[in-house]
Amino acid sequence: MAHIIRHGTSGAALQSLLKLLDCHLPTGTIFPATQYLFNKQFKGTEGSIQFHAYCPKCTTYIGCEDMVCENCMNVVCVNNCLENGDYFIGFDIKEQLINIFNNEDTRKHLQMGTKRNMCDSYAGELYRKLPLEDNDITISCNTDGMQVFVSSNFGIWPLQLMVNELPYTIRRKNIFLGGLCFGRSKPDMNTFLKPFVSSMNQLSSDGFDWCDGTLTRNTKVFTTTCTCDSPARCLVQNTSQFNGQYGCSWCLASVKVHSVGHGHARVYPAGNQLDACRNQTDHIEHARIAVEQNKPHMGVKGPSVLFLLMYFDIINNVVVDYMHAVCLGVVRTVAGLWLDSSNHSEPFYIGRSIEQLDQRLKSIRPPSEVTRLPASLKFRKNWKASEWRAWLLHYSAVVTAGFLPKRFYEHNMLLVTAMHLLLAKNVDQNTIQLCESLLIAFVVEFEALYGKECMRFNIHQLLHLTACVKKWGPVWVYSAFPFEGMNGKLGKMFHGTQYVHKQIAEKFMLIRSLPSIAVNAFNTNTNLKKYFQVNVFGFDMSEALPNENLCSLGLPVKYILNCAQSNALGTLGIILGRPNVQAYRKVVTNSGLILVSQVIQHKKTKKKQLVCKIQRQQNWFITTYSISLPE
Repeated sequence: MAHIIRHGTSGAALQSLLKLLDCHLPTGTIFPATQYLFNKQFKGTEGSIQFHAYCPKCTTYIGCEDMVCENCMNVVCVNNCLENGDYFIGFDIKEQLINIFNNEDTRKHLQMGTKRNMCDSYAGELYRKLPLEDNDITISCNTDGMQVFVSSNFGIWPLQLMVNELPYTIRRKNIFLGGLCFGRSKPDMNTFLKPFVSSMNQLSSDGFDWCDGTLTRNTKVFTTTCTCDSPARCLVQNTSQFNGQYGCSWCLASVKVHSVGHGHARVYPAGNQLDACRNQTDHIEHARIAVEQNKPHMGVKGPSVLFLLMYFDIINNVVVDYMHAVCLGVVRTVAGLWLDSSNHSEPFYIGRSIEQLDQRLKSIRPPSEVTRLPASLKFRKNWKASEWRAWLLHYSAVVTAGFLPKRFYEHNMLLVTAMHLLLAKNVDQNTIQLCESLLIAFVVEFEALYGKECMRFNIHQLLHLTACVKKWGPVWVYSAFPFEGMNGKLGKMFHGTQYVHKQIAEKFMLIRSLPSIAVNAFNTNTNLKKYFQVNVFGFDMSEALPNENLCSLGLPVKYILNCAQSNALGTLGIILGRPNVQAYRKVVTNSGLILVSQVIQHKKTKKKQLVCKIQRQQNWFITTYSISLPE
């Protein structure tokens, strides 16, 4: 099953694979030779999925039983709603959390109790104000629409959840779902999020019980941040769109109408950084007035179901997502201004030198940690968010040097510097103040350099970025990158065009339950366990040596130590009977820290050296040495 999920095997391909395997098995072997018999082996292991109906006339939440709609007094039959598609899917949050905690490989990385200060969100002021006890955890949530067919506007809206007390590299592999809405239009968030709010309030009050192998513990769960792009955020908060009057989620900035080309556009002038900030008390009052007047008031359309979520502030807990606001927003906008031919008469236009820029860009050889190689600037409209992130942090300063006029180059470096600092592992208060000054200067100068017509909402969001860092920690902690990655995986969990939402829900729950099913099956078969981990988690984790502090990633390389290296190990008290060792390029510590070796190529000799620096931990030894690598 893990193989099928990893490679997106269709039903026909599965049937063919089963027949092929059956042909190679000895006669009389008990084997599920058909797709039906194979799937039958996993019945009952997928986890619980609930169907929540809503009124087909006004989309008011109905639930799982027939009732009269409180809003429009329409008699709603749940069975009819299920037949007509007037429902969404809910997932048992408590059950999924128990599955995560029951997995020993995941549980040992939890940063609770005395380890809580290692948590990424611990630096945030609001995180530390939560009533967290030693066994309690927090989660971040995200929802966004995803079109599943190119030729249709049918889409899905998953509600994704992530445990903050897991290291970043591990928690992004343990994202789970709170709900799944589908259809040809955007969901009513007050209806879609109602079961989530109810479940989270219960978990915040009563918690859930789980066993750590020896003791039964009770863990309460609190919601910290909600990460969305601008259109989805307005739906969640039940406010006007970002390009409408009072469209900012964090302040009362009033947009201005400005002439652009042959039409008009709404812009956020640079002076808006002085506008009053929103708060939850005023927001609730604005929602009350909006209901009375039957029209938006100060950008608020009405109440949000998140008003009822315990320990959640509708303003402070909704954060700026740097993936959408900065990478896909500001960075892409600025690059378009520099390179689009419509700006050929502007002083910042460098599109005439795009061939030289491309040549310089493609000459860069990024390390493997950069997920995508540099692509041509001519195809920047197809760039993904990770490519714009690499352009911002690594390429733009080098590629545009000497081509972009000095004042525009220095202006761009304000953003590059600020984002480098805000993406650090730890961001102190002095750094936050510095970044705030840099971003304010960037926004103010942006209007002077590029014109008021370019002052769109993404530029304005930069003014609220440092406030989110103060409250919840570095911007990468609550970015949408992990959630967007899961959206890509969800888009591969169905075949055909029928019952797409059910296919995704059932396959996702099956994936979440596979590790717990396989615990007993792989205890004595190490190779089978490694193969399973590759297919389910998407990376190759080698077997750990007899200690719990380090675990290797990837496959080992055989290496023969020279005399200098053997002597260096001797200084650590390590005497090897033979010079043969196994070398790993990456290892991960118990805290989630990944140590990566560096490959250095000398300019003159063209020889490469592998430089490693590690400290001794039981059977692992680490010292500083260099290894000449063959060409």
